[in-house]
Amino acid sequence: MADREKQTEVRSVSDLLDETESENLYLALITVDRRTLQIVLLKM
Repeated sequence: MADREKQTEVRSVSDLLDETESENLYLALITVDRRTLQIVLLKM
């Protein structure tokens, strides 16, 4: 849990993609349009 606290906060779509550890999730995220990615980011 301490490692999770040290991670940087995701503030942009680029940060979201950079911080995605799951390859399957990453592949799904890069196939959607930027507006959808912004919605995902806001929901987080």
